[in-house]
Amino acid sequence: MKKLLILAALVFSAICLKAQNAKTEKADSVFIAIDYSPFARCFAIVDTNKDGIVTFAEANVADTLYLGYGGRKNIISNVDFLKHFPNLKYLNPGNATVEELDLRHMKKLEVLDLTLAPFVKKITITTGCYPKIIYPSGEGDFTVTRVYDPNDQSSWWH
Repeated sequence: MKKLLILAALVFSAICLKAQNAKTEKADSVFIAIDYSPFARCFAIVDTNKDGIVTFAEANVADTLYLGYGGRKNIISNVDFLKHFPNLKYLNPGNATVEELDLRHMKKLEVLDLTLAPFVKKITITTGCYPKIIYPSGEGDFTVTRVYDPNDQSSWWH
């Protein structure tokens, strides 16, 4: 009986250790855990396997991101995570309260829809990227700065 208890304790310990390693491995690939309902709609199109987690791999292949779901409940005050979406063609940052958008990693951006983000005043984009910018009213009061991408030497020649 004593041997059986020791064997059971060893098996249980091995299972717990494996589960902890699996959690750590999963945590390393987790980019956004979707646990807040307005954000769940925003990232639903990006969460391709529908597990409630946006991984770096899923963010890397996303081409559309609409963060305007959720109305006034969904106010984004930090958009640093956008750097993990390099292949976006369409971006709507939603109710972003930020004044600056750094989009220099989005070389494929075709449409930047600011209809819900009137606070944006400065946009930084990589040289060679010329997205259509949709602003809430008319031309909008913002500046666009184009910068060279130090990781892409071809951007120096545009």
